[in-house]
Amino acid sequence: FLVSGYNGPMKANDGTPTYVILISDGQDTCYSPAEPKQTVGPLGQAAESLSENWGIQTYPIGFGLEEGSKQLNALAQRGGTGLAEHLEADDLSSLTSVLVEVLSSVNPKTCAGGVMEPAQAPDCIGSGTYDADQDGWCSDLDCDDDNPAVNPGVTEWENGKDDDCDEEVDEDPNAIPNPAGTGIGCNGVDFLFVVDNSGSMGGEQTNLINSFPGFISTIQNTLSTQDYNIMVVDSDALGSGGTGNGVAVTSCFEQGGFLDCKCAPVATCCNTVCIEEGPTAICNGHPACNQPPPVLLSPCDYTLGAGKISSPQNEVCFEGDGERFMTSDEPDLEGSFACVANVGTSGSGSEKVMESMMAAVTPPLMMPGSCNGGFIREDAILVVTFITDEEDEHSDGTPQEWKEALVQAKGGKEDGIFVLGVFGDPESPDTPCGQGGQFGGGSADDAPKLQEFLASFGDRGHFCSVCSYDYSECFYEAVTGIDTTCDEYVTE
Repeated sequence: FLVSGYNGPMKANDGTPTYVILISDGQDTCYSPAEPKQTVGPLGQAAESLSENWGIQTYPIGFGLEEGSKQLNALAQRGGTGLAEHLEADDLSSLTSVLVEVLSSVNPKTCAGGVMEPAQAPDCIGSGTYDADQDGWCSDLDCDDDNPAVNPGVTEWENGKDDDCDEEVDEDPNAIPNPAGTGIGCNGVDFLFVVDNSGSMGGEQTNLINSFPGFISTIQNTLSTQDYNIMVVDSDALGSGGTGNGVAVTSCFEQGGFLDCKCAPVATCCNTVCIEEGPTAICNGHPACNQPPPVLLSPCDYTLGAGKISSPQNEVCFEGDGERFMTSDEPDLEGSFACVANVGTSGSGSEKVMESMMAAVTPPLMMPGSCNGGFIREDAILVVTFITDEEDEHSDGTPQEWKEALVQAKGGKEDGIFVLGVFGDPESPDTPCGQGGQFGGGSADDAPKLQEFLASFGDRGHFCSVCSYDYSECFYEAVTGIDTTCDEYVTE
């Protein structure tokens, strides 16, 4: 028998082999709310400890069970006997037969006083060649060999997944539900994009926009949840740059005898073009002197870290319900993202990428009714993508403080955060950025502070070179980490 709660010393009895025979008419349903997928429970843990630490093997016998017990199977696999499944008895007669079978299989003390080696469990159950998650099940039988909580020996949970690898989901009417108030796996994803809007970032923004459709498509085809919030912020509060008033002519070109200007961020900029260049000038696609009504700006449009809802050319990018972020219900998600992610290049050269990120997810902007209120949800993971070609020398704080602010914004749950960093790669100097290639001959600075920030998230951080011709492949690689973060996220 097993005695729970006994912490005293166990002494070997002159080398005599010791065995435990456990007879049960039920299942070990005890589990820890902190680890709700732990199906072997305290009983299985005790059997495993007896086997590994003391060489005491456990034989579990199911008595009068209508169906086999997955918990007792797990107990058999951890009991050191080499059994893949528990023994079964239906009545007193069959129980006697099973006990005789057990007694005939144990290793008795020999006449010479030696002890035979205990039976050894196989490295893993099945014929597969590896057991990646080391849960005792080979890859040919384990339907998710990267997740030790999923294998044929566990209990099916009411969580929308095939926990026991029988190709059915939540099929067991006796499946154990998640403990009240605790969820396994995210129910949504909150995507925050922090985009540098300084003068050198035009090509990189185009690359980001071109890569987004493939990225979000892969997300939709991979993650079990289809509930997203998507918010874009830039690295400069409107009016904090060199112009001081948010008015700047970003570029003007001769097109067919007319002057064509891209102007940001407010209609008064086009009015300046009208006055200086005359009525034949084109500004933001319209005659400079006959502009459409300007977007009505609010204090959020002038606030660092507030979600963007319009382009620098006064084009409204999406119509929400008052939120400054898109949702998965957005009818033209790709088009809306292309509009809002084109944050322009009239921002300050003193980029504040990390400061904007922190402001976006913390009070006062995250308070209910404020600019970004409602963006972060408790049951969703937070995926932050930041893109810049400069080191962040102007944001307040250190890389560790940036991380702490992000974790605090997620309620202290670091396991609910994934970070995708797109910045300069010090190990790849021969890139389009430095070769006069795709991005017009610009360069991407080495960014040790950003590297330190990203590295602090370990496997929940992924790097992409901002100088890559195409971000699609790197974004695609990040989806695996995002999916794992979602699967392993625990909400309370």
